[in-house]
Amino acid sequence: MENLPLIQKIMKISIVIVITVVVLFIFLGKTRLDSKIINYIYLNEFTTVEYLAEKASKYNEMLPIDINDNLSINSSSAEDSKLIFNFTIKNIDFKQEDTYVKSVTDYFTVKEINLIREQRCKSKNFRILIDSGNEIINAYYTKDKTHILSVVVKKSDCKKI
Repeated sequence: MENLPLIQKIMKISIVIVITVVVLFIFLGKTRLDSKIINYIYLNEFTTVEYLAEKASKYNEMLPIDINDNLSINSSSAEDSKLIFNFTIKNIDFKQEDTYVKSVTDYFTVKEINLIREQRCKSKNFRILIDSGNEIINAYYTKDKTHILSVVVKKSDCKKI
């Protein structure tokens, strides 16, 4: 019986240690949970159609822009989880059926398409959107509005870069 006070002290100390560990676990677990919730809200803010439409509207205030003598960005739009940029190629005639495929592949080589993807992935503004699950699309048209090609950039494209 003489050891009873010692056992009681050990039990009290053990209870204090357990409570401290539980409190720390709850606090650290809650912090991690809070950061996950914040990241979820932060990333999902960029996936709303309203947010993408707002971005497209801001881009449209600056457009059209001539990139060079042959290429211009005319407009942008948002639809679902896609931010679309519409380009016009001015000085190339893609109307001739027999040369259409050759002309498109001459103008858009695999290397150039990969460069377009790389540029979008390396852009901080676009990367946030892409990492949030959105797609950035460059849609190319002739001057008479015939669709030529669309280059789609998605999250899996950026993982390679």
